[in-house]
Amino acid sequence: MEPNVTITDADRRNYYHTALKYYPKCKLREYITLKKNIDLIPYASVKSKQQVNTIIKYANTKTGMIAYHRLFSLLGKFIHVKDYPKLMQHVIDKENDEEVYLELRKYLKNYLRKSTKEGDKKNLPADRKSIHHVQYKCDRNILHAQMMFYHIRQHIKGAVIDNYLDIGCGDCIKSKYIGELIGLPIEKIYGADIEAWGGYSDKTRDKDINFIKLVPNEPFPVDSGKFSLISTFMVIHHIKNLNLFMRELNRCLKMGGHIIIREHDTINNMDKMLADIEHGIYEVTYRNNLNYFDEFYSYYYDWVELDIIFFRYGFKYVYADYEYSSVYANISPTRYFYAIYQKIKNL
Repeated sequence: MEPNVTITDADRRNYYHTALKYYPKCKLREYITLKKNIDLIPYASVKSKQQVNTIIKYANTKTGMIAYHRLFSLLGKFIHVKDYPKLMQHVIDKENDEEVYLELRKYLKNYLRKSTKEGDKKNLPADRKSIHHVQYKCDRNILHAQMMFYHIRQHIKGAVIDNYLDIGCGDCIKSKYIGELIGLPIEKIYGADIEAWGGYSDKTRDKDINFIKLVPNEPFPVDSGKFSLISTFMVIHHIKNLNLFMRELNRCLKMGGHIIIREHDTINNMDKMLADIEHGIYEVTYRNNLNYFDEFYSYYYDWVELDIIFFRYGFKYVYADYEYSSVYANISPTRYFYAIYQKIKNL
């Protein structure tokens, strides 16, 4: 199922003149070449359960060889190095993705016992009152909040941020931390999400901030022009009605306000399948959710396409870059980037 917002080759050609202000010409030429070759390797859907085998099948091609190495880097991310050869052989022998994810689960048993949500909470403040009380090893919420605040501070200079909304907030812990780093009082920090998804629900949410319940395919229950800063992290690729979602982003944001996003960068079909496989690992290997293959929805974009979409819905580009969560490791097997846009017109 494709969303109701599409990007054509003509859209891309028209955008290149604008993109030259921000991106090196050689990078755009490389992007154009990759887009021309996007159909050389077919996309196997999640429902087919043949994404891993498709990447292995095309490993003898130039694009496929790179994806093949990224696949095993992704699958081996949390296993002991001594298990890596066995895992590679077992993956190659499996008939479908479900078998691969369940095989990976065998290697992760010890890790899964130690890395539960309760275990992660040991790294959080005992009372969860403030990110400023944290004086120990950072968990992912703290790290991500600090990274996003750094981008906000660097690239939204001089803007008055008097309130903040995080759409797709999950448990809202990260939303709270970002708001605190900006310097907002708790009553000015908002999180919005659907009632439940993945491992998130009302039971896991931080109740300190304002929570807004969203209903799929319905307008946000938010006053127009209410927020000066909105974020949405790893949400856009799960939205079926993207036209409504983008219009609501525009409506809820003040004129001149900013939005910061974090998304997958998927230029070709191999990128898209690797992003799906990453979701599959979390859903099947970690959560043992075998309904994933029938219920999961994704539609991915790359950085150029998202620039075009945001411009189409009344925003201008401010800044973007790949996200590096470590001083040691750069881009992960599935690429993530963040981007900042400013609202320049009402729809």
